[in-house]
Amino acid sequence: MIAIQNARLFKQTQEARAAPRPRTKQERLLATMSHEIRTPMNAVIGMSGLLLDTPLNDEQRDYAATIRDSGDTLLTIINDILDFSKIEAGRMDIEAQPFDLRDCVESALDLVSARATEKHLDTAYLFEGEVPAGIRGDVTRLRQIMLNLLANAVKFTEQGEVVLTVTASPVAAGRSS
Repeated sequence: MIAIQNARLFKQTQEARAAPRPRTKQERLLATMSHEIRTPMNAVIGMSGLLLDTPLNDEQRDYAATIRDSGDTLLTIINDILDFSKIEAGRMDIEAQPFDLRDCVESALDLVSARATEKHLDTAYLFEGEVPAGIRGDVTRLRQIMLNLLANAVKFTEQGEVVLTVTASPVAAGRSS
């Protein structure tokens, strides 16, 4: 009798863990805030980028670049806060989709190239060894990590270049790639 009850409780526990859990008030608030803040922030970034593509004097260009850079920084902070809250809530989903690694690297470098050019820095990337063109993983998270590293490299490099070097390591036995 006790063995049957234990088996039933074990099954119910597994089902409860597997069942989607309703969002907490904090998670709903963060999701709403995310949308409400990100949408206008993306507009500010986009419009300041368009403004920078027009003829401006040096002072106007500096102001527009400051707006764009500040918007990018705020958007990064917002995304990081939301990611941390998702991790704490156990809701951070890591994708495992095939993607082109070179495209991911180039898109991250593209996002910091304007700031690097303003500082008269060169940017480049190097694939060392046998790095596969296509890999499986979370392209968005990888790009976010590279972008954070590259943005800091550009921010703290006074002269010269910022080079992103990519190497490959074999996947450990028993782990999926």
